[in-house]
Amino acid sequence: NQDRDGYDALQLGFVDKPEGQETYRLGTKLFSLGQAAAEQNTHVSVAYPYISELRNEVHETTLFATRLGNEAVVLVCLDSGRATTVVARPGTRLSLPYSPSARVLWAFTSEARERLNEVARRLDYSDGPGFNAEVFKRKIRSAVKNFYDYEVEVRTSGLGAISCPVFAHDNEVVAPVSLLLPAACGTPRPSGQR
Repeated sequence: NQDRDGYDALQLGFVDKPEGQETYRLGTKLFSLGQAAAEQNTHVSVAYPYISELRNEVHETTLFATRLGNEAVVLVCLDSGRATTVVARPGTRLSLPYSPSARVLWAFTSEARERLNEVARRLDYSDGPGFNAEVFKRKIRSAVKNFYDYEVEVRTSGLGAISCPVFAHDNEVVAPVSLLLPAACGTPRPSGQR
């Protein structure tokens, strides 16, 4: 039965058997099908059902972004579905040092490992009171250690955000998944309150 399956795969062009060898290799037809499938299944199409499920579970605006230099660029934004919601349009650029999405993407790069102190000194912290190079470095180290980053209030906007990295098969971070939520959701409550 296995011999017949191998013969069929050979006849259909899914495998090749080099002359004079006992082994098989992937045929051009199977390789081409794999390439076509990879091109059709972009990160967004693969992630979309999962970020949709996350949004439906937590009822908060959910973002999926990609890295562009030292920024995160929003690819998908699913609004919370609440009467009042916050959205970020696809193409919105989220920048270091304030954006948890940008920090999560940058934290796992070789540049972050090799040049954290230098980059932290060069960033502009003028938009965020209390945010400086030491806070930035602490957040990057924490993101790498804990696999998430958050900001209770991003640039006094009334919005908070939490971001987690999405890893590719080669352990490279390809995107963050983030939740945007009212800053009040991220503040600790007095004990005894829910």
